[in-house]
Amino acid sequence: GGTLEQVGMGADADRALLVNGSSDYVSMGTSTIFAFTTAFSAECWLKSTQTGTGRFIVGRANGGGRGWAVNLHSGTIRFWLYTIADALIVDLSTTGTYNDGVWHHVVCTWDGTTAADKVIIYVDGVAVKTGTAVAGTPGQDATLPMRIGFRSDDAAGTYLGATIDEVALYSAALSSTRVLAHYNSAQWTSLAADLSAQEPLTWARGMAAGGPLDRIALPFGQSLVIALRRRPVE
Repeated sequence: GGTLEQVGMGADADRALLVNGSSDYVSMGTSTIFAFTTAFSAECWLKSTQTGTGRFIVGRANGGGRGWAVNLHSGTIRFWLYTIADALIVDLSTTGTYNDGVWHHVVCTWDGTTAADKVIIYVDGVAVKTGTAVAGTPGQDATLPMRIGFRSDDAAGTYLGATIDEVALYSAALSSTRVLAHYNSAQWTSLAADLSAQEPLTWARGMAAGGPLDRIALPFGQSLVIALRRRPVE
């Protein structure tokens, strides 16, 4: 669900998706391609005035702690990962709040290790929060779908009210240089070209029904970019 054809981020003709905070979300199914067990990154542009806790931006998770998620949590950006046995790997939140009704570029990365400060939240091209993961392998319930805008287990109170654009998932931790390049390029027209040039496992820009997004079961038209990377490119 959601309202299509919203004005997106940047000066190109791409459009964004509006989710209403009460019934809208996008489900991408239960493919193992979304079951990250080591290094990965999640990226999007977000514009919201949503209040409340646990508002689900993107992820594959349930309330028991299994899986991973990026949330809008009382205006902060919260990034968390758990094992399939509900053991915490990391739970990191920004200090600043970003539910101010303007566009923000959000990237959450983890390099798959327990090295210090290798879990990073970037906002608008800058690392605003770092943390350290504990030993463990992220695990997701195989029956739960990857979603945008509503937690995977249909939990009440987790709908997100926001306009969302340029969602991308990567099977590697993006470098600070790459994050800044994505932020800067999206200010005008080149983000899609930048993404598609980086050897994606899967890449598609939203199109009309029957277009490329059908290959990964996204049931909507011109709105989002989904990208899954083998590795970041410097």
